[in-house]
Parts: sequence; C-alpha cells; structure tokens
Amino acid sequence: MFWAVIFMSNSYTLENLHRHERALRARRLMLRTEKPNPRLVALHFKTFSFEFDEPAEPQPSADQQQIETLTHILNHAPDAAPRLQAAFDLGQVKHPLATDALMAVLNDPDEKVRFQAVRSLGELGDPRAVEPLVQVMRAAARPEDAGIHSIPTQAAFALADIGEAAVSALIGALREGGEQVQVLAATALADVGDVAVEPLIAALQTANPLVRQKIVWVLWSIGDPRAVDPLKEALHDSDSKTRRYAAWALGQIGDPVAIPELIAALDDAHEKVRWDSAVALEKLGEAAVNPLIAALQTGNARTRIGAANALAWLMDKRAIDPLMTALNDPNAHVRGRAAFALGWIRERRAVEPLVAALNDPDDEVRLQVIAALGWLRDERAVDPLVGLIQTESDWLPYAAAAALGEIGDVRAIAPLVIAFNGPNFRVREAAREALRKLGYNAWIG
Repeated sequence: MFWAVIFMSNSYTLENLHRHERALRARRLMLRTEKPNPRLVALHFKTFSFEFDEPAEPQPSADQQQIETLTHILNHAPDAAPRLQAAFDLGQVKHPLATDALMAVLNDPDEKVRFQAVRSLGELGDPRAVEPLVQVMRAAARPEDAGIHSIPTQAAFALADIGEAAVSALIGALREGGEQVQVLAATALADVGDVAVEPLIAALQTANPLVRQKIVWVLWSIGDPRAVDPLKEALHDSDSKTRRYAAWALGQIGDPVAIPELIAALDDAHEKVRWDSAVALEKLGEAAVNPLIAALQTGNARTRIGAANALAWLMDKRAIDPLMTALNDPNAHVRGRAAFALGWIRERRAVEPLVAALNDPDDEVRLQVIAALGWLRDERAVDPLVGLIQTESDWLPYAAAAALGEIGDVRAIAPLVIAFNGPNFRVREAAREALRKLGYNAWIG
C-alpha cells in the first residue's frame, strides 16, 4: 500500500498509514533498545555531548579511531553486508564524523546501504544532513517511491526526526515538489509537530491551492490551537478542497470559537464543504447545539439542511422541538432532514408529528419519515405504515414493510404476508425480511 495514491483524495487513509508507520518505527526503536547490536556493544562507544549547530572540533580518541574504521568499511568494503552494518553502527553515536560518513554514502550502489544510511542520519539528528536528505526525498516521482519501505519515505522520516531544523526545507519541498514529494513533506511536517505550526501558517498565505490543501492537512494533524484563526480564514478559500479540509481541521482541533464560521460554511456552494462543516460542528459537541438550533430556525435552506444533519448526529434532546417544527418547513429537503434527525435521536415525542408527516406531498420526505418511524419502534406507527404497504409507489411500500419489521408488532403480520405474495419484487423482499424479524419464517418458506 502506498501513501501517495492521490493526496487527500482520502485523507483518513493517509493519516492512518502515517500513524501505523510511526507505531512501527517506535516498536523498532524499542526492540533496538532491548536488544542492542552486539558489534556496537563491543565497540564501547561513548555518548558525545556537543551542539550540532556549531560542532566542536573532535579530539582524537579511541572512539574516533573506531568511527574512522567504520567509515573505511562503509567506503571500501566490496560486499554490501559489512557496509550495511557499518551504516547501522554509525547511526548509534552522536558525532559529526558519523554524519559526514553517512552523507557520503547516500549514493551507495546498494539500495539497502542507502536505506540504512538515511535512517541512521535521522537517528543522529544532525541539521547538516537536512539538505542531503531533502534531495533524497525529492527523488520520489512514482507512487511506489512514497511507499512505506522506500528510501524517499525514510528520508522524510529522518527529516521529521531532525525536527525544527528541517522545517524550512520541508516547506520548500512542499511548495516545489511533485505530488509524491508533497505527500512525504507533509507527512514529515505533521511528525515534526508544534514547532512547524507558525512557519506553516505563514506559508498558507502564499501557497498555491494544491499546497494549501496539504498545509491544512498538516495543521489538522498537529492540532495546535494557533491554527484556528488561519483555518477559519481558509473556510473562505477560493479552492473548495481547502475549505473542506479547513472545516475538518477545525472540528478536529475542537475550539468552539470556530462555530460561527462553520455554521456560515453550511451555506457553501459545494456540497462536500457543507457536509464536512456539519461533521465539524458535530465534533464540537454541546457548545454547537444552540447555535445550530438558531441556524435551523433562521438560516437559509442550505444552512437549515446542514443544521438538521449536525443536530441529528449530536443527538441532543434540546433539538427535538425545533426539529418537530422543521417538519413543516417550506423546503422539502429540510423537512426530510428533520425527519431523519428525529428518528436518529430516538425521541418518542416525535412519533405523532412524524405520523402526520406521512402525508407530506414529497415522496422523498415520506421515505425519511418512514425510516424514522422504524428507528423509533413505536406501536403508534403500525396502522399508518400498514396503510402504505399497498400503495402503488415504487419505494414507499418497501420502506413501510422494512419499518414494520423494525417495530415488531404482530398486527403487521397479516399485511406483510399479503405483501410477500404481491407483485412488487422489492416489497416482497422487504416483507420477507420483516416477517423473519417477527419470527414467522414458516409463512415464507
């Protein structure tokens, strides 16, 4: 499976893969700590203390001689196996000579040696390795180049391990690279975390639409509250995907200050933006309920539809009365969404208003009402639903039979048997399933 399949066509998949790989790397690190390499133990490396930004001139020592020995193996051993081991061993010590040696073999003819050299540079964390690692990451040109086990992917992880010193170069790669490079740079920036937030916010203002989408995804992944205001602005971006991801990110961060902008986005021209804004409002929880009720009562039609959706998912009883009132909304889509919400919240007070709504002039609304009555499982809906089984509509009898199966009242058995022997195939199948739920398999063979 690859990360770079088309970035953000499924951001959830990308995030899950990212999380999975980080867990694997953490596990590898733990195993490495528990079972140190025997050759490394034999070398008795000391821990060096110095600043990479201004490295001190290392003093000659036995340890330095051992590093030079490993470097010689790395550069001159004819077989790949000892070079691979030397690349691994050099990654275990904090010494500028180790960084120099590893950077020098990023073009080694053996792929496994290059792979280990990249990984070891990440473990060393030396900022001097940023530019060489970025060049390795920039070599990603095909989807497989951004796969979990590819060298460019390991370069991205190594840059993430280096951290703050790599942020500027990663943002540069995000701005200028191809699709696969952008995926890897975005993933690395998400891994870097908080220190990348301010530079990302600055880049968001001037980036092109494809890059803005990825920056928003990174800000969402980091989840830092400093991103809230820029993300609120991104809800007005000219690019619809950027607006979608901004809505999702605001829901993920969970700051109620974004509620007014998210409610305004329920009227976005693009359906997916409206949907993701409703999902974000649901994530914001109880704080969004009263603003959503107000939007259901006073917003335009698109806003009212989105508000009804979000109120359904929130399942807050304060929304029951406003939603029952919305069953009489002048817009059929609002009425249908209100019916859905009342059924989803499972409030029995809504049964009688929903039964009355079975007479709605719009068949789509009636289908939503029937489904809601099935979810409520109230016997007061049995007779009205039985009356719909014999109608000539294509779908209403089917929905009514299914709802009667959910309610489970024995009064529905005889009408369902008749429907099971009727001419409409869909209705017959729904009646069969309903009768099975009622425990009358003998009637249907």
